[in-house]
Amino acid sequence: MSATYYFTLTDYGSSLIANAHNIQTIQLIDLHLGDANGLPYSPISKKNRTNLVNKRASVPIQSIEIIGNIARITATIESHIGGFNVHELGLTDATGQLVYIGNYHGGYKPVLSDGAGGELALVIDIQAEAGSNVLITVSPNNVTANKDWVLATLTESIKQAFLHIYHVGSWHGSNNYNYHPATALKLFFGYETTWVLWPYVPKGVASMGDAIGAISGINTGASFQAASTRIWQRLEDGATGPTYQLSTNKTVVDEGGQITFTLQTTGLATGTPVDWSITGIQSDDISPSIMNGQFIIDATGKAFQTFNIIADNKTEGNQTLAFALTFIQGQQVSVMIMDTSKYPEGQQTYYEGTHTLSVAANQTMSIDMFAAGGGGGGSVYSGGTHEDHGTNGANIILSYLTNTLITGGGKAGTGGVWGNGSSYTNGKAGIGGVNTLNADESFIILENTAGNTAVIGSRWNRQEGAVALPSSIGMLNNGGAGAWGIGDEKWSYGGGGGSGARLKVQFTNSSEEAIDLNLVIGGRGLGWKNSGNYGDDSGIGFALVTTT
Repeated sequence: MSATYYFTLTDYGSSLIANAHNIQTIQLIDLHLGDANGLPYSPISKKNRTNLVNKRASVPIQSIEIIGNIARITATIESHIGGFNVHELGLTDATGQLVYIGNYHGGYKPVLSDGAGGELALVIDIQAEAGSNVLITVSPNNVTANKDWVLATLTESIKQAFLHIYHVGSWHGSNNYNYHPATALKLFFGYETTWVLWPYVPKGVASMGDAIGAISGINTGASFQAASTRIWQRLEDGATGPTYQLSTNKTVVDEGGQITFTLQTTGLATGTPVDWSITGIQSDDISPSIMNGQFIIDATGKAFQTFNIIADNKTEGNQTLAFALTFIQGQQVSVMIMDTSKYPEGQQTYYEGTHTLSVAANQTMSIDMFAAGGGGGGSVYSGGTHEDHGTNGANIILSYLTNTLITGGGKAGTGGVWGNGSSYTNGKAGIGGVNTLNADESFIILENTAGNTAVIGSRWNRQEGAVALPSSIGMLNNGGAGAWGIGDEKWSYGGGGGSGARLKVQFTNSSEEAIDLNLVIGGRGLGWKNSGNYGDDSGIGFALVTTT
């Protein structure tokens, strides 16, 4: 026998095989450990024994794995077992007699009271002897488990529990605005599951007989309308959730005017409510005087909400109405409400859109154009899109016959990208708009001013958009602010947008017939809002027209 330490069948074990007619199953129960009274021996010399020379401990066998003609046996000696040198080992069956006997190198098995200790995992490989057809199994009654087995079993149990709790179609709530179950549960599933956030908060009621959203408790004098929390629903893996697109028919409206907000969706059932909210103004500035409510999706996936802007005859300055979906990130539109009490007498203001300016015979018209600014850049983590820039402010184009006068929109700020400190980029400031002129003697240029370029400041402050150019109705065509840096110490910030240019011209109709000028006023630059930290939208483009 060339091996120093090995196991061999005892005479008792050999008799189990010899008495078998076909395949003999040997069911092993325990691993015995002994110190052999300090006198190591060769297992061959002790084949006649049915127990160890001096057994000191016994532990259950945990597993037996059959690999070809090898039986791999695993057992764990717990930390409280020890205080002796291990010289002899034995594997027993249900009778308690040794089926196999082996020797060990005599290493000392400490206990915790020795100042050091821990579990000792033993893996024993036994090869079937030539001519023997033996099936070795472990007792199904053994319940001892080592730490790795416990962890593996517990992990699998937790995973199965999560599969049942977070099954497809299940609903789960969280008041944490930044919580997303796909990310939170990735550790358990091993991949990002697919979830959709309900676009509304379900309303609670006092009894099952009450309608959803009913005011309960009126009879008790303590009426209430309970509300639950933000609800996430799991979809099939890889499924596409609902989509939302919010828009407005106007980006600027005068007091006394009307605005309509439109929500276009896909993937929502008819009748689904979608919560919205308004900020930036007071409830008495609009009619109906409500600051939050719900869209109800129709059969085409659309819903509408219209407001009248109250003309209050107060000089309160221009205001920005922000209309947003309450629970759907990135869905917000802004409308500037113009304080008409500030308008100079005889002046007419035009906003985004296409307009016809009619000039009577022998009449002179002054057209003062202020192009929109550029939007602010965003700030995102690397791995996603790196094109997190704002959009440029659109130009204003005044045309008549071969004359084309362009008031340049401000350029957008670019976005920043954070690569966990290993690499990052900061956004750059947008430049101011520049005018382009192609005009004959019918047009007199009164003002030709380029827009302001944004300036990069300290990362500890937000990167502001460029200052607007002054007009008779206020400073309105500023650039949008860039996003706060999403990285450490506010690095990877977004750049602010540049402001739009100004072009003021005077046109005289020297003919005996009325003529029309074409005026196209482009929209504001949009800040980045798809992910990460957002940039701001710019100020608006507009034209002030006076006729003499």
